This record gives sequence, C-alpha cells and structure tokens, in this order.
Amino acid sequence: IRHLFSRATHYQFGVVNLLIAFFVYFILACWAAGSAVASGLVVPMLFTGALYGRIVGVATYQIAVAATNGTIDDQIFGTNGESAAFSWIDPGVFALVGAASFFGGVSRLTMSLTVIMLEISGELHFLLPIMTSIMVAKWIADKATHSLYHSLLELKCIPFLDHTIGSHTPLDSHTVEEIMTKPLVVVHETCTVGELKKVLEGHKHGGFPVIEEGEGEGGKQVFKGVILRTHILQILRNVDKPGILPEGDAAPHNYLEYEELTSLDFYSNETEEGILSGVEMPSVPDTATVDLRAYVNRSALAVQQHFSLERAYVLFRGLGLRYLTVVDSHNQPVGILTRKDLIGHFVEHRVEHFKGNLLQPLQEMEEMEGGGHKEGEGDANEVHSPLYRQSKAAAGGELDERSDAV
Repeated sequence: IRHLFSRATHYQFGVVNLLIAFFVYFILACWAAGSAVASGLVVPMLFTGALYGRIVGVATYQIAVAATNGTIDDQIFGTNGESAAFSWIDPGVFALVGAASFFGGVSRLTMSLTVIMLEISGELHFLLPIMTSIMVAKWIADKATHSLYHSLLELKCIPFLDHTIGSHTPLDSHTVEEIMTKPLVVVHETCTVGELKKVLEGHKHGGFPVIEEGEGEGGKQVFKGVILRTHILQILRNVDKPGILPEGDAAPHNYLEYEELTSLDFYSNETEEGILSGVEMPSVPDTATVDLRAYVNRSALAVQQHFSLERAYVLFRGLGLRYLTVVDSHNQPVGILTRKDLIGHFVEHRVEHFKGNLLQPLQEMEEMEGGGHKEGEGDANEVHSPLYRQSKAAAGGELDERSDAV
C-alpha cells in the first residue's frame, strides 16, 4: 500500500500488472470476508481501492503522454526531479483517492474515514478530493445496497433493524396484528414443574408472556408480564430453594436473589439439557407447583393488536426491544412481535399472507352468491356489503368511504 501511495513513481507499476492484482485480490478478499477466518477488512479495502485508483492514475498519465506526443516525460522528470506542467497527474495521489472512495463505499464511513486517510498519507492539502470521493462513493453505494457490515450481520442471522425498514410496504398503513406470531406460547403465574419443562422442551423462545387465568370456565387470560427462559431454568435448577407449593399450601417463599436468578444469562445447551433431564435439578415430582409471580417482569411493554406497525418499529429501535407482546382490548395476549418479524422481506410476506386470509372468505361468499346476481348488481353489492368494504380496506383497497370500513 505504501508503494501504491508513493509519489512521482509513474512507471513503478504497469496497468496490466495492476489489473491482474486487482481482480485476483478483489475476488479472494470477497471470499475471505464471508468466511470464518479473522482476516480483517480494513487492509483489503485500502489495497483494493488503491489498486483501481492507481490504474486510473496510470491510464490518465499515459493518455496525457500520448496527447502531448511524449514531451511530458521531459517536463515531469527533469533535472530537478520536479514536475512542471502535469504535476497533478500523479498515480500515487489517484491511489490515495481511490482507497478512500472504496473504503467509504464499502463501510459508509464519512468524517472518521477522512481523518484516517489524512493520518495515513499526511497529505493535508488533499482534504477536498478525499472528502469528495468518500461522499460520492457513499451516495452511490446507498442507492445500490447496504454496507458490508450490514451484510455480515445478515450472514450471521442477527436481526438488525436499520433506521429505515428494507421493505417497499409502507408501515403506517398496517398494524402489528398483520405480522405478529401466533398462536402464542404462554406460561401461567402458578404452574407445575412438568408444565414448565414441557414449554421449554417444545419451544426455543428466549422469553414467554405470563398470564393470570380468570375464575370459572372460559375465564379470560390476563397478561401480567414476561419471564425469560434463563430465569425459568434457574428457578427449576433451584426449585427446592424458592419453595414448592403443594396444592392448597400457602407457605411463604424463600425467594431467589436477583444475582442468583440472573446467573444463567449466558449458558450452554449442555446446561439446559442437564436441567431439563433432571441431572442438574433437585429431585421433585413434575406435579409440584411453582409460583412465578415473584420473578415476572411486570414492566414488559405490550401493545394492542391494532397498534401501528410503524410505531412498533420505532419502539424496537428506540428501546432496543427483543420482543413485544400483543394484546386485545381486554388485555388478553393474542400474539407476539419479535425483531425478526420486522425484517423487510418478512414484513412483506406476512402482510400479503394476512391480506389473502382476509379476502378468502369474501371470495368464497361472492362465488356462492355470484350465480344469483344480474349484470351490474355485483358492483352495487360490493359497495354496500360491510364485509367486502372492511376486507378491502384492510387489504389496502381504495374506498371512498374508508371511515365506515374502519
């Protein structure tokens, strides 16, 4: 890289050599960046950008030589070793600007990258071309795709939420009900050891909504909060310490301290398997009752099912949420929203699926009644049918009387 940035070295590298190095190194650098090898990204980006910058510089110099019939050599490489007329055609400067532009286009860094390039080169008087190349590269790259680091997050399946959702679907016209995950897996405030094991073995979720069962048959399930998977595992691991409540026994608990409860925040699969299999768990019957009320996070956020999807996206980004419980008007949990549900292609897929489910009963009804309508009656029935209007409004149809449909 130092040789590529060197000044007054017009004939140090040929165009053919630079092109071969560029294509070979660029392909290998792309392959290494997507592997598990800790090969780094900064030096490959600087080297790749310096190569194509040097190529442009050498090509520009050769064009100028050809245009002046070869007299440029005497002007640049005179007795003093200083350039006269074509001093700006220096491939080293082109390599510096090319490295800055490639680095900026890949990483989307701006001010910090400008400072880095000035520190590397020590050429403070090239501040303007370096800044210009970085900004132009960033603008062009933003129009094409996201940054390399964002791609690495997707490669590792990390649900990163950008400042704008990568979807063509406008979020302000949709609700969380359309993309939430259901049916919901819940945990009761008071349940048995066997029920907790069954929930953990059957589902790999990181947390579960906690409900309180209403009295009598058909009682409403009221949302009370959220409990983490690691906290349930720790409770099962020390199930004899907080106290097992036999049926009808209201003995006071000796609750787990917060430090003990959170000691399993980082655990291995072997630890979970040992707890669920009973190896790392006290010998208690599966019918023993455990009271979870002391360990429920009652500050967990919940939104109603008609809550704006755009507002939910802002909540996830602003508060760093991992999941958001969705409830109905009676505070009964009906679904859950996670960060993965808000990834661009997931949003589009689920919204389209929700529209199809809404319009399917309507289409079946129209097919059943279609034979009895005369020509022209179908449009009138469509306008006056509440089911049709409500379904069309939810599916994004343009209706003049949208307020009635809502």
